Amino acid sequence: FGGQEEFGFFSADSLGFISPKNLSGLLPDTLGFGEVWNITQLDNKVVFQSDFHLFLYIKDSIQILPFENSLLGSFVANGNLYVNFENEGLKRFMEGKFIPIPFSEKFSDDEIVGIDIFDKEHLIAATAESGFFLIKINPYGNELSVEKLEINFQSLIAQTTIQSFKKIGENLFAFGTNGDG
Repeated sequence: FGGQEEFGFFSADSLGFISPKNLSGLLPDTLGFGEVWNITQLDNKVVFQSDFHLFLYIKDSIQILPFENSLLGSFVANGNLYVNFENEGLKRFMEGKFIPIPFSEKFSDDEIVGIDIFDKEHLIAATAESGFFLIKINPYGNELSVEKLEINFQSLIAQTTIQSFKKIGENLFAFGTNGDG
């Protein structure tokens, strides 16, 4: 769960009663982090995204992931944590720091709302205003390039703002829009 200045999870005891476990108590009392509004899973870790911080929960401990600019969104795809920073574009969290992906400046003027696996050689990124992009990856999962994905309903997308994006099947993707969408 995520809320204003708190986050955690629910667990069942041996009798099946569900109770919350608040993880915020593992943080310094002086750390203000705002509302936790996005939660994703990365392998055996859980990523909690707040207005001002990213937290990585691993076996009863919390790691605060440091960053400097405004955080627009965080996503897990292909076993990697990707983060979209305002005015910086897309970065991958690797070895304790955020590394820009090649050509990530293509995302610096728009908000990424979702990233997922497209095929064996590509990730797909959906942006709020600019539509869809393919991120070419090598067999090791390293990002090589970014290109705009032209779709046959581009004129419909241009009239809306994409708010959410999710892969729902092998070749199926869903996205939510607002404004004429």
